[in-house]
Amino acid sequence: MQSNKYVFCGCAVEIQCDEKIKPEAEFSKFLSDFLEADYTVRVIHTDNLPTEVGEPVFRSQRRKIYVDGDTRVYTAYSNTKLRKYVDFACKVNDSELYIKFDDELREVTVFDGLDLPSMLLEKGIGIIHCSFVEYNGSAILFVGDKQVGKSTQAGLWNRYLGADVINGDRAAVYFENGNFFADGIPFCGTSKICKNKKLPIKALVCLSIGSNNKLEKLSSLEAFMKVVGKFSYNNTKDAVETVSTLVSKMVENLPVYSYSCLKDESAVHFLKDELWKE
Repeated sequence: MQSNKYVFCGCAVEIQCDEKIKPEAEFSKFLSDFLEADYTVRVIHTDNLPTEVGEPVFRSQRRKIYVDGDTRVYTAYSNTKLRKYVDFACKVNDSELYIKFDDELREVTVFDGLDLPSMLLEKGIGIIHCSFVEYNGSAILFVGDKQVGKSTQAGLWNRYLGADVINGDRAAVYFENGNFFADGIPFCGTSKICKNKKLPIKALVCLSIGSNNKLEKLSSLEAFMKVVGKFSYNNTKDAVETVSTLVSKMVENLPVYSYSCLKDESAVHFLKDELWKE
């Protein structure tokens, strides 16, 4: 049996499988070694997924969660030929993952089926949609709606200040030893920018497009409302409570800004000067 070991934000995950799992660059960056896993999951390649039992406690287009003695999480993909979502994976109690696929097993398929963000959330680690850059030894997280310019601002910081883009689409955030940290995560969207690096968070910057550069520090309530909807989680009671607690603590301990800005070099220097003026 093949065994692959990964560490995400200090969470150790061991994947066991009778078949070879095709490696992919983003996930291979998180391969590690350890003596004891937080989660050990056996992957089973099958033609038939376990039977659904009862009514789901949560349902979205891509996930269904059933709780009946066992917790079963079904994951689907969009089948363009059938024009509907089709289940391809079922995780049972964080210990078994059944995958129904005709072709070879891939790392991205395994971790999609595992619902890695939910596993990490059980450890108090949240996944937020953002562009994550490193500057001066700290993390800046650019948050906002689609097409608002998260990747553009990250690219501008790289171009004009030499900032390192750690992830172009998401970051893992968590509280540790009195501080909030951002960590790399293998999910990086179409940016394909993914690095395995942990940094203390300097600020969260909620972007909007403006006719000039204007920065405003948000109150805790304003920051909570801006940020909470940017996290990835299944809308179950436990997940909602965990994310709400995490975001509440974040906005009480970190500066969160609203930044209406241009998409040019001036936006970079204006924000940098404001964040580091002390």
